[in-house]
Amino acid sequence: MIEFTVYPFEEGETPPGYVRAAIGEFEDAGLHVDLGPLGQTVTGETEAVLEALRAAEQAAIGSGATRFVVSIQVVE
Repeated sequence: MIEFTVYPFEEGETPPGYVRAAIGEFEDAGLHVDLGPLGQTVTGETEAVLEALRAAEQAAIGSGATRFVVSIQVVE
């Protein structure tokens, strides 16, 4: 499981485009994303999550993000 937050942080009902770009990469990989008030949580098989993480980072930065913060927790 990972939790990620993309900056600049913007409050609102709909995540900014750079956050949606990152979420899209995880979802395209078949992973579940839970939206939270300050960050998103992704669950799935470790290898699949880590593979999608690189694509999500690139998508977010390519869409205008200035920072991508990740916390990784291995749950067995």
